Amino acid sequence: MSAAVVPSGLSGFASLDPLVRPRSVAVIGASDEPARIGGRPIAYMKERGFAGAIYPVNPKRATVQGLQAYPSIDALPEAPDVAIIAVPAALAIAALDDLGRKGCRAVICFTAGFAEMDDAGALAQVEMTAVARKHGIRLLGPNCLGVFNDAIRFYGTFTASFEKGWPVPGRIGIASQSGAYGTHIFSAALDRGIGTQVCITTGNEAEVALGDVLGWMAQAPEVDVICAYAEGIRESEQFIAALDLARRNRKPIVMMKVGRSQLGGAAAKSHTASIAGDDAVTQAVLDEYGVVRARTTEEMLDIAYAATRRIYPAKNTLGVLTVSGGAGVLIS
Repeated sequence: MSAAVVPSGLSGFASLDPLVRPRSVAVIGASDEPARIGGRPIAYMKERGFAGAIYPVNPKRATVQGLQAYPSIDALPEAPDVAIIAVPAALAIAALDDLGRKGCRAVICFTAGFAEMDDAGALAQVEMTAVARKHGIRLLGPNCLGVFNDAIRFYGTFTASFEKGWPVPGRIGIASQSGAYGTHIFSAALDRGIGTQVCITTGNEAEVALGDVLGWMAQAPEVDVICAYAEGIRESEQFIAALDLARRNRKPIVMMKVGRSQLGGAAAKSHTASIAGDDAVTQAVLDEYGVVRARTTEEMLDIAYAATRRIYPAKNTLGVLTVSGGAGVLIS
């Protein structure tokens, strides 16, 4: 397989590496209870054998799940590659600022209560974005379910989906604005034995947006096919650059773009603070860059699984031979 194209002008996509391939992880608001939001990432990484350092931050405990705990971010022995924020909304921005001063350059924020809630939450999210940019932090979330990359046993997520089983080897990446839907794709794939080792959910997209994630996957050697779920598109320039990079690297994107109707757009905004946008414009962009738009999860996985064989037509010259006229029309 030829090397992926990584244009110099798109080096920003590679800046997500600490989010997805970290060597050290801090959990702010770490819990000794494996089933709690601040406990699940630690429990998952311990069970799966994450080789990097895990630093629980909890001022009330000396240890968390058998690991040494630290009373504050400032007390950490080093700047972690990535930090997970799992504290209440009132404490999240201060934690982000402390991480920036420590030298951390990637943060996953589980915390909800920002732009998806009300005007006050939206203002707080603007402040969060400003803090992240002040420190040069790539911020995933807030209000996101996080990331997993089973290739390195990194689990920066609090999903309960792994009760059904761990990811199986495969070359499909999942990029989703919705955490629940992203893990639904994973679960549906797992039921069919389809491998999805990397999943990134973006939530409110205060800093990292879907286009950034698609761009990272478009140049990531561990991903051949991308399944994407979108409620609205922010940072359209990055989004289009990512689609172009995926096409040039021959990595198919199968996307479910919802919010077609006015009611659907309103629902999307209340879910992840998304602006659904003009569906006709979105469709034109997807068509231009060869993105396949799926209508159901089953259709998405059917197409993605077929694409993992990496056998693509050189041009639009396929023919159909069938005994059924109706089937021929449907296929066409």
